Amino acid sequence: MIRPLILFLLMVANAACVSYVDDFAYLPVLRAQQGGGEFDVRVGANVAQTIRKNFEWNPTFESVAHRSAALAARLSGCTVSWVIGDPSVQVLGLSCDGAPPAKKPKLWRKFSFSCDRYEHRHGPDELICDG
Repeated sequence: MIRPLILFLLMVANAACVSYVDDFAYLPVLRAQQGGGEFDVRVGANVAQTIRKNFEWNPTFESVAHRSAALAARLSGCTVSWVIGDPSVQVLGLSCDGAPPAKKPKLWRKFSFSCDRYEHRHGPDELICDG
């Protein structure tokens, strides 16, 4: 009697761990490539989500965030103002047609990173990250 109950509780706990509410689930998914990386991209009104799909050995957040920001800017036609997340999932604030970007959410995970993008008129953009 106890074994089926333990098995049932493990199945319920496992389902609770792998299912979560995704704020971007209602948006269509675009699969695109940038800088050798493959991403699933969801673009909303002033925020986007990118999920890195290809395998890389130990990528840094900064390298993935640069590619993610360039891809989101290319697909949305907007300016990327900030990037938060980790090397596999990033959320980006978009500023479209001069409108302010979405407010940067507070980091709720201990090992998440945050980047602010500062544009320069000459040369590449600078991405300042902390984490």
